[in-house]
Amino acid sequence: MSKKAKKRANAAAAAAKPASPVKVAAPKNGPPAAKKAKVAAPAPAAAKKSAAPVKEESDDEEMDEGDDLEDESDSEFAEQFEALAEIDQQLDVLDAEHSDKMLALQTAILQKKAPFFAKRNAIAKEIPFFWPTVLSNHDLGEMIAEEDTPLLTTLKDMVVKFDPKTATKYTIEFHFGKNDILKGNKITVSVEAKSESEDEIKVTGLDFVHGKNFITPAGAKDSKKRAASEYSGFFTYFASPKEEGSFEFFGELCHDVYPNAVTQYFAGRDDSDEENSDDEDQSGEEVDSDDE
Repeated sequence: MSKKAKKRANAAAAAAKPASPVKVAAPKNGPPAAKKAKVAAPAPAAAKKSAAPVKEESDDEEMDEGDDLEDESDSEFAEQFEALAEIDQQLDVLDAEHSDKMLALQTAILQKKAPFFAKRNAIAKEIPFFWPTVLSNHDLGEMIAEEDTPLLTTLKDMVVKFDPKTATKYTIEFHFGKNDILKGNKITVSVEAKSESEDEIKVTGLDFVHGKNFITPAGAKDSKKRAASEYSGFFTYFASPKEEGSFEFFGELCHDVYPNAVTQYFAGRDDSDEENSDDEDQSGEEVDSDDE
């Protein structure tokens, strides 16, 4: 082969040979393969989503198993539960009997106390402004309005009478001295607790001299409903005995004011003594701190 022909053959062979791949420098943060892994990341999320229903099925199965266990437990201890319910019923009967006996005992005690309260009241009548002072010193005294004062200052006696058969029924009598406000000199409040949620209160004797009604404004109709909306004072519940809070109001007069009139609300209660006692305690603490 001539040199010229040989040269042509080498050139053709070089043209037919595939080109060598171009080498690319690997990035500093890692090989290109890492990028492929990053693109493929959503695949696991899809797998996780598809697995969710399987978990829900397992939860339902667990709930069903729990219900089955409860049913088995109920049936297994049915006798015990029935026995416990029986004991509770027996205890309820005892509580009812105890309540009745306590009421009977309270009724008997109140009847025995009645003569002593009568003697106390007779002496209290000789003391000027005894009952107005007692009422003023009680928390209910905060209800006393300016309009109440002319009538309350004439209050001579307050008497509580319990029904001899049950302490759930009682009357409170308010005896007033001579005045130009009431037509009569006595107001009577009858209270009966028929049940835990039902009570009955009746007021008689709250009859005013013409033009002296300080509960219902002059010129207005003598309506108890209107009186409650226009007036707010000590006699609010006398005028509207069905208003909410009336049972508690008269209950305080009966069970607290009346039995504790002397010891708590006439001579025995002095807020200034308590304040002085507190001042002495505080001054004592200061002296101790100075000594230190």
